[in-house]
Amino acid sequence: MLSGPDSSVNFNPPLTSFYPAVSPVYSGFQSVQRVPPVQNMDPNFDPAKVTDDQLIVGRQPRTLSAIEWLGEAVKNGFASMIRTFKMMGILFSIWWNGASVESIEKAAAKSQGGILVKAIQFACSSPEIAKDIFGDDHQKFIDALSHVTTSNKPMTQGELEHCLKEAGIPYDPSKLGERVNLGAGSIGEVNEIIMQGGGRQVVKVVSPSSETRVYSDLKVLRFALGLISFFKPSVLGAGTKHAVYEFFDSVKEELNLINEAQRTQKQQYAFQAVNNNNLYHITNDELPPCAVRLPMQEIGMAIPDPTTGQILVRLPVNYKVPNVSREHATPRTLSMEKVNGVTLSEKDQGKLRDILVQLFGSAVVSSLITDDHLKIFRFYLKNLAFQHWAYCYSQTGFFNADMHDGNVMVAVENGQLCIYFIDLGNAQRVSRETVKATYTILGAMEALRDAQDESQREQYADTVINNLQVMGSYKPEKANWIKLKQDVKALMASGTSGPIEKKVIDLFNLAYPCHVKIPKEIVALFRAKLLIDTQRDLTTADNAAWDGVVASLVNIYQSAVSSMMGATVPSHVPPPSAFSPYYFGTWQPNIYVPPPMPVYP
Repeated sequence: MLSGPDSSVNFNPPLTSFYPAVSPVYSGFQSVQRVPPVQNMDPNFDPAKVTDDQLIVGRQPRTLSAIEWLGEAVKNGFASMIRTFKMMGILFSIWWNGASVESIEKAAAKSQGGILVKAIQFACSSPEIAKDIFGDDHQKFIDALSHVTTSNKPMTQGELEHCLKEAGIPYDPSKLGERVNLGAGSIGEVNEIIMQGGGRQVVKVVSPSSETRVYSDLKVLRFALGLISFFKPSVLGAGTKHAVYEFFDSVKEELNLINEAQRTQKQQYAFQAVNNNNLYHITNDELPPCAVRLPMQEIGMAIPDPTTGQILVRLPVNYKVPNVSREHATPRTLSMEKVNGVTLSEKDQGKLRDILVQLFGSAVVSSLITDDHLKIFRFYLKNLAFQHWAYCYSQTGFFNADMHDGNVMVAVENGQLCIYFIDLGNAQRVSRETVKATYTILGAMEALRDAQDESQREQYADTVINNLQVMGSYKPEKANWIKLKQDVKALMASGTSGPIEKKVIDLFNLAYPCHVKIPKEIVALFRAKLLIDTQRDLTTADNAAWDGVVASLVNIYQSAVSSMMGATVPSHVPPPSAFSPYYFGTWQPNIYVPPPMPVYP
């Protein structure tokens, strides 16, 4: 169950137990002074609220003359028509080839941007949706298509110039050809450009042609969905159709980069709320014993000796976001400071060698740092970021719904390690009560599939329904809670296996036919958790080599930290596979029978 150390469910990313209750020993790292908590139970309380006078609103594009508007309309209409015919041809090819895995992979490569790839990944993110779309062989499609990728068509220099001028960014036109492309997704593109005076700026741009591709794809996919619903109404369930239309709406939000600027600013305020202890202050005492335990806040990054457990050094860690230009934000352009760091994606793992050298200086010989050292270091950093993601969500309600290692950067600034959260276009916020409901519903569903006694199953199902009432949107006279309760019990039949987050997402899909809509930010939360789970594990071989790699890494910089020795921890440092979830206080027995729930309407 959930409330003990042997729990099979862990809503919090597994992190090392390398943080004993000892004072930081690094001379440049001051102990965090706890600020008295702000007690605010107002249901509308937002710990990370950005005031209206501080909110980034961006500049709107200039008003076009009648002739300019007509020219743009004709050009965009022609481009949209071409794209529409291309996408119809791609979809026809998929149908002609029996909607095989190979035909969909080829279609994704041919689409060159737009949202076909994002739609495929979305369909594969939930077994319930995948089964509706791909049929009984859905697992084969999930395994093959979950990580399908394709790059957007690179924008022309003329398109980039248009967006930069529209945003008023003072770039150096003579050096625009020297820009560095940092990546192109299915919608936007990121470039590092040289500014007037020699500085560098990172600019994310959604080009007009990319915008046209996305809107054209939306029309085609909506049309295809309508055809399927008309000719084969039994193929797609109501929950799946609702989820797909919610996905379409979220894509439209991504097209407006002012949304991403505001959410980046919101993440910055959420980090400030954590630092200032201006939080929801939810405690485990407020949750039923079956709920998933709340994550603890981790202070710094401790590096132990793997044999003795002795803390050799405790590094301060600052959590940040890139500074976004308030003056140069537009719906198509987002200008940010350049972070002199590297992402935590596997393709950038080799670049972490420079981060280690910057942290420990001349004591670290770069040539002695192996790929195994970098893999362990990256594992540490990823889990620090994921743990802070979880804690920030639990106490501010704010989270990035697209949290993966490529959206985390690390840098060394003024001798301190900084972890940056980037690409926050899919960030969301939920209320205090909703946060409590998410932790409770996870635990109740896990308890439901573990329970053998029918009376216990009834009570856990009631717990799930009560928390769906907190999270969902519904009309009391229409919501069919009786049927939904039976669906919950069937979904979580005794002994059911699989990640509990997937089961919760499937439950959300089952809720729609019962006239209960789950807000997209709640669905995004559980999808984000599933995404995190796919990135936090080491291979069996890595686990076996854990102690040796850590010992070797410690030896490399041993001379640099001899004066930073901390308190001795009398236990052996376990491999990452042994890390348990975090709990406050004592844990409860594995059997919990909740009190009778009130009858729901």
